[in-house]
This record gives sequence, structure tokens and C-alpha cells, in this order.
Amino acid sequence: MTPKNKYFKVTAKCGHVGKGNYVPVAFAVKAESRSAASQKVMTYHRVKKQLNDAIISCEEIDRDSYKELVQANKEFKYLQCKCNRQQREIEGFYSLICKNEYREERRKVEPAKSMKYRRAIYELGGRRNSLSLCYGED
Repeated sequence: MTPKNKYFKVTAKCGHVGKGNYVPVAFAVKAESRSAASQKVMTYHRVKKQLNDAIISCEEIDRDSYKELVQANKEFKYLQCKCNRQQREIEGFYSLICKNEYREERRKVEPAKSMKYRRAIYELGGRRNSLSLCYGED
């Protein structure tokens, strides 16, 4: 007995728009479960695979919605681009780009702590593994 495939709309963060930015794209996927659909989308081109939160949402849809979404993705020029020049030529493309808030929060570092850390690395001759002696283990 073979498991029945269901239809899913998986919205993922897609890249090639700068570090810390993404374009949300909805993909139509046939899979057995939500997790299988999400895993399948993570192998697609342009999806930001390195992010832990690359999948924004995953919802089950009917067959008609699936076909409409497949057709919409065929017409979406961002998914057919081969280079940055083609991306820039898409009308209204920059309005689709979103900031990845998770990345922005991680970049905020206190300058004093950063300089203290760099000075400690310099004094230890570039050995970062010896920093646990100075700062303790995190």
C-alpha cells in the first residue's frame, strides 16, 4: 500500500538579493507530509538553505490551488533569472525584498566587548581556543 501524496504550499526565504535579505516565495509541492514538503523545498534553487528559519509557512492546499501556484511560479520572473542584471530589470522587484530580522539581531555587538575580545586574541597570539582561560566557558 503506497502512501497518498498531498498538495502543499510551502513559503520559503529565497536568496541572491544580498546578505541579510530575502524574497518570500510560495512553492507548490506534492509530498506525503508537511515535513517532507519542507525538506523537499529546502533542496530547491534560490532557497536560503543555511538559515534555520528558511521555511516561513507550510499549508495543505487542494489540487486546483496547486496547479494555479505552479503556473504562477512559471510566470514569476525572479525564479527564471540567471544573473543579477536580470533581477534588476524586473519591475517592482525591490519592493519584494524583506530584511531578515533574525540576522540583524545577531549582528548587534557591543563595540567595547568586541575590542576587548580582539585585544585578547592578539595578546594570545591568535589562539582563540585559549580565550576560555581569560573569559571562562560560554
